[in-house]
This record gives sequence, structure tokens and C-alpha cells, in this order.
Amino acid sequence: MEHDARHPEREIAQLLARLSTVRRQQKVLAKEEVEINDALIQARAMLRALNEESGQAEAISELPSFVFSVRAGNQGRGSRPKNPDRGIVVAAVSEILIEAGRPLSVEELYDALLSRGIEIRGRRPEVVLTTMLWRSRDRIDRVGNTGYWLVSA
Repeated sequence: MEHDARHPEREIAQLLARLSTVRRQQKVLAKEEVEINDALIQARAMLRALNEESGQAEAISELPSFVFSVRAGNQGRGSRPKNPDRGIVVAAVSEILIEAGRPLSVEELYDALLSRGIEIRGRRPEVVLTTMLWRSRDRIDRVGNTGYWLVSA
């Protein structure tokens, strides 16, 4: 982009307008990504059920896992990287729970998220994950001392 040395205020205004547009587009894309991930979770669950009915339960493991693009470009205004969007984390946790077929502890969920490239940051990242899950109680809930499980399951 060319710099207009004679009118820096105009250049700043144009850059801020572009930044605002990009941020709006990011929000739309993030929402769409969550919707697609939810649809994939449902499709994989249906496929798992069909495979189990036909005695081909092992075929589900051959399907690729989600590919989340949560590391790149996820920086806030400060120098610290931001955590992935809660919707993305919840979608991934839902898939992990479906694949496990049983409630999982927050430690197991955290490790599974890391193995998928979804990194939750913080001094105590498992506490951050617990908070994300608590705020998504309509989809994932704590089952006594057993761990976390899907609300609809």
C-alpha cells in the first residue's frame, strides 16, 4: 500500500476502515466455521451409528479429524496470543467425546485438544478449559466426578 505522507490522517482513516471490514469478515467466518464443525460432528455421529449397526465400527477411525485453523492469526491487540474461540473448542470437545464414547476428564479433554492442534493458553490452561465448558453447559455438562459429556447424548 502506498503511503500518503501529505495526508496521514486520511491514510489512518482508510486503514481503520479496512481493519473494521476485515474484523467483521472474521466474525462471519468464525461463526460459519462453528456451524460447519457442528454439522461434521452430527454427520460423523450418524456414520458411527450406521457403521455400528452394520458391524463396521472400525471404519470410523479412518476418517480424518477436524482441521482447525485456530493458531494462525489469533492474536489480540496485546502481545499475548488469544485462546481459540469457545465455539471451536466446544465443537472439538463434542467430537472427542463422541469418539471416546464415554465421559472424559478435563485433563483427557485438554490432552486430546492439544493432539488436534488446539492450544488453550493460560497459567492453568485446564482451568480455562473448564470455564469454557461451564459457559457451554447447554451442550456439554459435567457428569458428577466422572467428567464431561454431551447434554443431548
